[in-house]
Amino acid sequence: MNADTEGEDSQPEEDGEKGWKFPSFGVFSDYIKKLLSLEATVGFLKEENKRISNELVNVQRQTSQQNGQLKVLGEFVRMATNVQIEATARKSATKTVESMIEIMRAAQSKRD
Repeated sequence: MNADTEGEDSQPEEDGEKGWKFPSFGVFSDYIKKLLSLEATVGFLKEENKRISNELVNVQRQTSQQNGQLKVLGEFVRMATNVQIEATARKSATKTVESMIEIMRAAQSKRD
């Protein structure tokens, strides 16, 4: 039993030695490289986000300008259409009055 007890006593000492160890320089170096790489990536993404945000602001500004231009153009077309409709209505009214005058003259000449 003594041999078993000694084996058990020596086992925890080995586990303690295999437990946590300070990382080697290579492992620590790789960790730092990865950390710096991530930091650079985050910096790049922040810059890219800022650039895209600026582009978005420009696109929104252009969209607003085009929307305003479309409103002006729509108003111009509406007014031009109204003017054209009014001109056509005047011509039609004038022709109607002229036709009525001719009919009245024809009717009066028949009486005479």
